[in-house]
Amino acid sequence: MKMRLSAVLEELAKTVVRASTASPRPVRSVLRLEDLIARSPADEDPGLHSVEVYEDQGRLLRLVKPGARRGKLDLVVGVDSSSRHLEAPAADLVVATVYSAGWRGIVDYWPREPLEASGPPFILMLRNTPEASPPKGLPVATRNPAGHEYGESYSIHQALDEARVQLENWMLERLAGTLREGSVVLVDGSIFNVTVGFLKGSGPAGAAWRELVRRRVRMVKMLESRDIAVVGVVKRIERSRLLAASDRVRSLASACGVALHGEAGDRVVLNQAVTGCPTWRPGGILASPKLLVRHPPPGPERIVEYVVVPPGRYQRGPAGSRMYRLEYTERSLELLRSWGLEPVDAAALDSVARGSLEPVSIAWCDRAARRASESLRRYLAHQLLGGGASLGYSTGLEVRWSGGGEGA
Repeated sequence: MKMRLSAVLEELAKTVVRASTASPRPVRSVLRLEDLIARSPADEDPGLHSVEVYEDQGRLLRLVKPGARRGKLDLVVGVDSSSRHLEAPAADLVVATVYSAGWRGIVDYWPREPLEASGPPFILMLRNTPEASPPKGLPVATRNPAGHEYGESYSIHQALDEARVQLENWMLERLAGTLREGSVVLVDGSIFNVTVGFLKGSGPAGAAWRELVRRRVRMVKMLESRDIAVVGVVKRIERSRLLAASDRVRSLASACGVALHGEAGDRVVLNQAVTGCPTWRPGGILASPKLLVRHPPPGPERIVEYVVVPPGRYQRGPAGSRMYRLEYTERSLELLRSWGLEPVDAAALDSVARGSLEPVSIAWCDRAARRASESLRRYLAHQLLGGGASLGYSTGLEVRWSGGGEGA
């Protein structure tokens, strides 16, 4: 059965309006501490992993000529998602979208018209009252990926993260059936989303995150079994501390006059390295040694390396440079090398070689997913307001005046 996207949103809005009328007093508190200090999925806790050099290049940063090698690469496809939330008395709602695109345009996206019943839920409902129950057949989830009910105490930020990762996992499964061998999938963010919530989280939220990571590992292995490499591109590295956690990296930094300590953030390390270890040449980009990151079971292993892209062909220094982390498995590294490439080559072919400081396919998916999720939220919000339901203070301000709030 196929459904119209607008009809789904309108039916959901009617459900929330009816529940709000039956139970006008909101159960969820207006402001909760756990939502304000929610931990981002990109966070890395140095006490929960071990870091060692996977391949020693003898220096802290090596020079890479972008676009110098094309190899047997067939296609680079980016994947990114976006989620937004609405606060209403009867239920808090999360809407999410996901896109994949490559050098030849859009590959796939969700949700799309007409909605197929086999597609994944793209709306999460955190119910504050039992009356807020969505009609059967709508792509709306009231339980998290581990099967636990979204209760009144469930963090909205946790739900936002879950919605994005769920849709990205679905997209990876779709790409496994459509891409040809010799392709590379660039996923925005960490390849496995191994976070503190995965390793130490308890209760429904911890169980949900562990289930999402298990699914991600399964999807990555599925793609790799079809000779499709997968690389995560982490652009927010301010709060991770992987580089300074390696004794060998600290030794390489010390050799060029850069003193590091174990608590130094990755961006701080790279800023100092770019200034103190002059290996750059005009037109080149810089890459760190490959590091092997291990987590306590059941956390999957991953290889990471950092890339520094100067702001211009004849410019150097940390000011204006883009810095991000590439993450991949040993199998994806083997695939890329069998095609005559390194992971940094695949990222460079989709960024610097195309006149951009970061992968173009991910940037395009990011913009498209943000526009789509904001459009869905605004349409749903206007349906709620038109039906007589009230919105949370921050949600109301964003919908009425800002033209869209910030979010991933």
